[in-house]
Amino acid sequence: MAKILFVSRPAKVRFCELDYEILSREHTVTNFGFRFTPLSVLSLFFHMRKNEIVFCWFAGFWSFFCIFFAKLLKKKSIVVPGGFDVANVPKFHYGLMNSPFHRWYVKYILNNCDLALPVTNANYEEILAVGKPKKCAMVYCGVELKPNAGQITKKKQVLTVGIVNKTSSARKGHFRFIETARHLPDIPFILVGRQVDNTIDKLKANAPPNVTFYNFLTDEELYRLFAQSKVYMQLSYHESFGLTVVEAMSMGSTVVVSDNPALAEVVAGTGVVVEIDDYKGIAAKTMQVFDSWPDYNEKAAQRALQFDIKIREQKLLDEVSALILESDRNKKKQ
Repeated sequence: MAKILFVSRPAKVRFCELDYEILSREHTVTNFGFRFTPLSVLSLFFHMRKNEIVFCWFAGFWSFFCIFFAKLLKKKSIVVPGGFDVANVPKFHYGLMNSPFHRWYVKYILNNCDLALPVTNANYEEILAVGKPKKCAMVYCGVELKPNAGQITKKKQVLTVGIVNKTSSARKGHFRFIETARHLPDIPFILVGRQVDNTIDKLKANAPPNVTFYNFLTDEELYRLFAQSKVYMQLSYHESFGLTVVEAMSMGSTVVVSDNPALAEVVAGTGVVVEIDDYKGIAAKTMQVFDSWPDYNEKAAQRALQFDIKIREQKLLDEVSALILESDRNKKKQ
């Protein structure tokens, strides 16, 4: 059992919470929500003195302080680069790699952490394009699966889920989603996502009548939509994993995704990969799914099991144990 300081931003993010819960089952874990204030930096330093390992979600600026203090205090460090931090999508000014300053500290983080944990092989390649961690071990992001198992009848409709704002909608392809809907006027298209700014007004102004928007749904309502939709569509320019894609696959939906490396990796032949701006081609392949694919995609549901949170739990704990063992061996040599 080790003392671990778990560092992320204060906002609650479920996949971060899951890792905190996993680590807490075998170790003494202190949760630290980093804020961009001098007091928070000072508090981080004193918290790190009391712990043996620092575990950081994302290679953001808070992780720079974590890795710097870890080297100073001779503590072990783990970083999970989640995508944005190692991404470079100049078209939408997305990703920290667009800025020389951000690139500098992300490279410092990756070159000096003891263990980097990319969430896909595609994410792994992005990391190696920026820095060279001492050890880099791919562990798929874990998903709390709620399989449909064919209990809810599929409908001839297309679903996508994601926050609606200027940056997210551009990256996740919400405008491409409604353009695809324009080519399939008889098929209902549904976009579910928290509406943060006036991007929703632009989407609605451009949307054909067969597109429906939902700002908020209960967990039960969203689950039912996932379970009912024969097609789930994700036309992203960049993803490091694709949580909602896995959720849809677990419920037997056939996913239609852009040719983004991480999405193609997650789908692994159980869905359809399309060229991102070929709206007619996307529409044609979507109709092929409705006409030729089974209502319940068993292969997709089986593939989704590879991302069950229990698998991440075991692999994450194994990697932490290996780091602790290596640290103990090094101490005995000194």
